[in-house]
Amino acid sequence: MQLYTKILFGLIAGAAVGAFANLAGVEWLQNLLGGLEPLGTAFINLITMIVIPLVVASLLVGTASLGDLRKLGTGTGQRHPAGRRCGRIDPRRAGGPVWRRRLGPHGHR
Repeated sequence: MQLYTKILFGLIAGAAVGAFANLAGVEWLQNLLGGLEPLGTAFINLITMIVIPLVVASLLVGTASLGDLRKLGTGTGQRHPAGRRCGRIDPRRAGGPVWRRRLGPHGHR
């Protein structure tokens, strides 16, 4: 069985046990699950302590490896005629006919 399948089964089983404990009013099961809450909170805090420095480090390394910022926009469709057309919005065409149809010649309906 794949890892993602095991994780999905664990999530479904945990939600089902929690819902059963709350809906059926099983006191001992609610106490047991409440006692396990600090372990879950510690796990989430540990994950956060790992993920946030990795994201910040990847942003810093990615920014530092850009090199010359003038070369950043070249080669991304600016050399191709369709890239030049699609990369800009013509202000004369951007919604012009839409507002002219709604309003009359003097700005009234």
